[in-house]
Amino acid sequence: MKYFLFAVLVAVPVTASAQTTPAVIHLEVGQSHTFRVAAKNKYNASHVQLLAGAHYEFRVTGTWLDAKIRCHASGWTAEDVRPVVRPLIRAAEKNRRCRCANWFELIGTLGCNACHQFRIGCRGSGWTYTPPCDGILYAYANDLDSRYGNNSGCLTVTVTRVAEPSPRRLPSCGK
Repeated sequence: MKYFLFAVLVAVPVTASAQTTPAVIHLEVGQSHTFRVAAKNKYNASHVQLLAGAHYEFRVTGTWLDAKIRCHASGWTAEDVRPVVRPLIRAAEKNRRCRCANWFELIGTLGCNACHQFRIGCRGSGWTYTPPCDGILYAYANDLDSRYGNNSGCLTVTVTRVAEPSPRRLPSCGK
């Protein structure tokens, strides 16, 4: 007598609610959302949808490391390192992801691209950002694309939607 073993594979569709992708967060005026920005990630998703024409403030705490250089969200400059390496640092500045910002300055962007970058840094309350278009907020440490492997630490960022823009606006940082 011969026996045959049959295996049946069943494909079960995964619904959107069962996936691990977090839902998009829409902030009303006065609402906040806090997220972490890891220095080693080229993009850190906040899952917050910024709306064109709305106004947002950012509060940042913590420190992170660019190799052995510890800094806050305002980053560091060539003046913060030993004089012997300053020429090398200055020569590489033109290759930073956001050229006009400091090394390791906290940068915000709409989506994972360089089209709508802005400098968050450590400016605190009283500074606002008004997006030119809708987009998911991402953030990163301003560094060379090839040097994220030596970064460590995280910042904690709180974004708050506010009713009115501040006279002080967070500067953009286009390529």
